[in-house]
Amino acid sequence: MPLIGEIIPSRWSYEALAVTSFTDNAYEAPLFKTDQEKYETQFYNFGYVEELQSQLETMKDEQDKGKEVDPNHIKTIRTNLPVLTSFCGMAPYQGDYSYPSLRQYLKDAEHLLTERSNAISLKADKHISNMIRDMGKDAVLELKRDNYNLKLEDCVVGADQKKMLEVIDNHIVPRMQTVFLTPLNHWGRAPFYSSVKILGDWHIKTLWFNMCVLLLMCFILSIFLFTDWPGRAIRK
Repeated sequence: MPLIGEIIPSRWSYEALAVTSFTDNAYEAPLFKTDQEKYETQFYNFGYVEELQSQLETMKDEQDKGKEVDPNHIKTIRTNLPVLTSFCGMAPYQGDYSYPSLRQYLKDAEHLLTERSNAISLKADKHISNMIRDMGKDAVLELKRDNYNLKLEDCVVGADQKKMLEVIDNHIVPRMQTVFLTPLNHWGRAPFYSSVKILGDWHIKTLWFNMCVLLLMCFILSIFLFTDWPGRAIRK
């Protein structure tokens, strides 16, 4: 979120309402944790890895054709590779940032994420199968019909976005599936519609974090009203 957006109360209240309505409704609540694992893994596999591979291949193509190599390619790789390493749980990259070394490292990450994605997809399918077995297919469909909002899904998942991600100032920025992604910032900032905010080592649900922010805003505004500030300073 842009900083200017962080001081608008409706930003915090609307996000809390939208995210909670999506993650905590009767249909999605028992599935969300598994869905989060599945979609977050797919984002890093089909988004993060492929973007870094694209940057690497473009850099190699420019070298082979004798063109001037854009330094942003290697900067993007250096900036985002530790994030990928952390998510995959791989050993930190210790190579020389040459093409063969980076290509192999990204292939290893892709293989690991593909295996993880397949395992999580089977887990998610099993979860749905268990719900159908316990409740019956018609009951599950009725539960989804009564609680799941497709328009809300378009908003929080970003289905209306044309790109899964963008590269801005050498950082990979997600444009889709933000409700399933774990924020990288540990000071409470996160992409809009994130389901959790991280403060230090604490993972706080968006509902409770945003309510605390709104209460803090009310407290600060109350102080301004009672002290007549900044009006007093302006009148001087």
